[in-house]
Amino acid sequence: MECIRELAGTSVSRTPWCQVGASRERAHSPTINAWWVVMVVTTDRCRSHWARYLGHYAAGDRTIVEYAVGETVIQEMPGLVELSTGDESDSVAPPIFTRGLSIAAGSESLRMVVASEHPDTQLEVNGPLATLVGPSDDAMPLQVLALGDTTGMKWVMDPSRPGTLCLEIPASNEPRSLIVALARTDESRLLTTAQTRVLAQGDVDAALRVVGARWPEELTLAARGSDGSAAFEVETIPHPELNPWLALVRLTGIDFLSDGQMLVTTWDGDVWRVRESTNEAGDQVWRWHRVASGLFQPLGIKTVDDVPYVTCRDQLVILRP
Repeated sequence: MECIRELAGTSVSRTPWCQVGASRERAHSPTINAWWVVMVVTTDRCRSHWARYLGHYAAGDRTIVEYAVGETVIQEMPGLVELSTGDESDSVAPPIFTRGLSIAAGSESLRMVVASEHPDTQLEVNGPLATLVGPSDDAMPLQVLALGDTTGMKWVMDPSRPGTLCLEIPASNEPRSLIVALARTDESRLLTTAQTRVLAQGDVDAALRVVGARWPEELTLAARGSDGSAAFEVETIPHPELNPWLALVRLTGIDFLSDGQMLVTTWDGDVWRVRESTNEAGDQVWRWHRVASGLFQPLGIKTVDDVPYVTCRDQLVILRP
């Protein structure tokens, strides 16, 4: 049986990512917030499955989402190109919505839903440029441009969902990168004249190269030991009550990495890496480095082969470097 997997897409005037298929199942996953769903179409039946969310990267003010459609891993970065420069000719130029895609090699063909318009919308294709013309003369056409490694790809209208524009992506033994740009305008040259900025805005691989630690700072606190007069030697590890993010540090869980560093969770959603060190004067200090945030009440942490597993109120979170 031939199997075509579909990734729900977006329209300029609609909310990003839509659900397709007759079944409207809801997956209990606060992390993905129903961003996408996958429909598997076979010759004898239809089934709906959620795509697998694998994580996301923060690249400055950009976010790259990683997920899998079937067995194919995709990294996607949404973006917006605003062409207004202040002069009279460009002041009314519509914004261009971009979707940068880095698609891993895979043996399955993909069909990406790009836009959903009026059922009577007509498709006009001119190479990599697709134009969706609505039934009303007052409706502004939607221009969609595919850039990058688009070999073998083609624009089609889904016959089962009138007005739905799809990009068919053939299977490939090599990874490929492309950018889909959308703008609602009657100027067919708008997207092509803005190619340079569109390519820069949607380059996922370039954005991944600059991904670094979101919180590069290490907070250094002096160690506090006992004076030796008691029966037991007690050392107190201070925690950063004062920090640049005004984060409350109410400790809930602790475990150790193989190199002796500690991983500590806090009630308010943070994970910290803590290591013992010495300062320039040779005094013992503890260095705290915030490595994760935004979790829902993480109450415990366990490392398995140096991979941290965090138990939260809503889910089990795996943190990977």
